[in-house]
Amino acid sequence: MRFRMLVMVGAWLVGWPIWAAGPGVVTVATKDGRHTGTLSVSQVELKTSAGGVTKVPFGQVALLQLGDDMDFVRTRDGKRVKGAVKLDGWVLKEKGGELPLTRGDLRFVVPQTPIGTLQRGQIMHGATASGMTFHVRVPEKYDPKAGGPAIVLFHGSNAFSADYLLGITQRWPKLAADYVLIGIDGEWPTQKDPDGPPAYVYTYVDFVGKSKYKGFPGTDRESPALVAEAVAEIKEQVKLTKIFITGHSQGGFLVYSLLMNYPDLFAGGMPIAAGLIFQCEPSAYEDADIRAKQRKLPIVILHGERDPLVSVEMGRSAYESFLRGGFPMLRLMTPKQGVHFFISLPFEEGIRWLESMASDDPKALVGFAERAIAGGQYRDATAYLKRAQELDSVGKQTAAIAAARAKVETAAAGPAKAVAAAIAKNEGNGWVASFDEFRRQFEFTDAGAPVMAAYAKLAEAHERPAETLWGEVRKAFNDGDKEGGYRRCEEIVNKYYASSYYRYARQTLAGRKA
Repeated sequence: MRFRMLVMVGAWLVGWPIWAAGPGVVTVATKDGRHTGTLSVSQVELKTSAGGVTKVPFGQVALLQLGDDMDFVRTRDGKRVKGAVKLDGWVLKEKGGELPLTRGDLRFVVPQTPIGTLQRGQIMHGATASGMTFHVRVPEKYDPKAGGPAIVLFHGSNAFSADYLLGITQRWPKLAADYVLIGIDGEWPTQKDPDGPPAYVYTYVDFVGKSKYKGFPGTDRESPALVAEAVAEIKEQVKLTKIFITGHSQGGFLVYSLLMNYPDLFAGGMPIAAGLIFQCEPSAYEDADIRAKQRKLPIVILHGERDPLVSVEMGRSAYESFLRGGFPMLRLMTPKQGVHFFISLPFEEGIRWLESMASDDPKALVGFAERAIAGGQYRDATAYLKRAQELDSVGKQTAAIAAARAKVETAAAGPAKAVAAAIAKNEGNGWVASFDEFRRQFEFTDAGAPVMAAYAKLAEAHERPAETLWGEVRKAFNDGDKEGGYRRCEEIVNKYYASSYYRYARQTLAGRKA
């Protein structure tokens, strides 16, 4: 899942500010977790393999990482110093007391670092109070007083978000000219080779956030919470307007969690080559306020058809979950030749779609709607028109909105009548594919309202027995009774096709045939 670009190694170090030595806020990782406090250390002393000693002023340390065979310091001015770190007398002062730091317990130290004076067109580097390293590039036209829109990006497993920022500037220069680019690294450095490129990973698998599930102690401090705090800290240093988030592979999984748990922080998101973990499913959230905020976000799911590492079916499954969850602004992009590499995918197209959905210009939104209607994208058109009407406080676009909406309703009328009749008859599951397409296009139209109501009533009747059968499916497979599991899947498909388990049962049966 690691993303690599053909760029000069070492370019990432441009822009590290140099602090004066002295006590400062640091994050340290020990065997029992992460800790934040102050460390009164003036320098880092390393004994080199040649028997010498190198001293690095602590104010120049970007990362101190301890390994089994060798420790190293990555400095803010591009140097890497290897050796055995002397930790005598190092004590972290936390709110609750003091923590002595010992070699057998310590993994790494990250000092908090503001980015300093912004340099337009350059990638600047910093670290938050909670030890999240980050990278910021403002475009040439950036106005620090007015601020600007931002793309916040999360890397793949064992990778480095600054590489992705470089990739965007090279591959999509128009985006780099329009947006502040921000990369936030995972909180766990995984760099094994001191001379190799930086590498990080995120944590999110146990994070339950604002979902209905209960978490284990400490999991509330995984990547989603730390990133939310990092965004707030970065905004204190760089003025930002709208913030779109996107992430590749492991970073894409993180995007889902951020959108679902912190929807009020962002203007939209684009997970790339990723899947949706169960505690981020729309059905996992019961609070009415957060559900409403989630559905105000445009979400585009980008996943290559030929991805050999994360199956495109994970992207399709996530799309189905959001579609069933009633998210108005939703798009699935699965380029046929797309593979796992971030650079192979239509990244800019996805960002521009988010940008259009989040527009604050009613006239522009009507224009987007007209183009969507011409292209047969009625769900998009409905969303554009709804936002245009909400923003058109003086009514200048009233007539244009009404005319465009009439076109959508005309397109919806025929399919609505046919699907409604099929649901009323309810003779087997032959109508489900037609309903799925109708929902994808016309769910939020006036013509679609009675269709969706009829389906919801049937779905309610199907859900409980399907849930029971799905539990039996899982037990059968766990017990090695595959045929018994397949029979129960067939029962779900044939009897309870309006339930949320219908697509899981179909996928399971498709796997048997393959």
